[in-house]
Amino acid sequence: GWGWTAAVHSDDLNGLAATWQRSMASEEPGESEARLRRHDGEYRWFLFRANPLRDESGTIVKWYGINTDIEDLKRAEDKARLIIDTALDAVVAMDAQGTITSWNKQAEAVFGWSHTEAIGQRMSDMIIPAQQRMAHERGLRHFLDTGEGPILRRRIEVTAVRRSGVEFPVELEVMPVRLGHEWVFSAFIRDITDSR
Repeated sequence: GWGWTAAVHSDDLNGLAATWQRSMASEEPGESEARLRRHDGEYRWFLFRANPLRDESGTIVKWYGINTDIEDLKRAEDKARLIIDTALDAVVAMDAQGTITSWNKQAEAVFGWSHTEAIGQRMSDMIIPAQQRMAHERGLRHFLDTGEGPILRRRIEVTAVRRSGVEFPVELEVMPVRLGHEWVFSAFIRDITDSR
């Protein structure tokens, strides 16, 4: 039944219950995060996964669930986010397709795009001057093919562009990191307009 819901934090219950209902309706595995109350009353973050067990004909005979305590991971993510959001440099991350996946508060101030506006956009369209976009795209493809890139892992001076279209000088350092089978690129960017 639904007795398990009594241990779920009230702020998380609707989302978790909706995920479970979608899984049952679609008969597909589901995954969600929510806070679960321990025996001592403390709430901790858990990753909930539900998977159906099917018989030979494909009919679901029961569901299996795994709940993994991710409280420590959530706290580490919160600390990392706080460090990035309070950094003096703009910190921008993109995936191997060139799509922005992270955009801190300093990036908002430097470039003029909000976090919400930037996430999911192509990096080359947001902060790279038009005349340099093709070179950026070629460099990304070259790195993905060879693992090499002339601007990676060192601080260089380049030109960036603000939302207003104004170009300006920046110091840039790009760090590629492999997460599983995917590459993630973190760029640390400092506006050096006033230091010239």
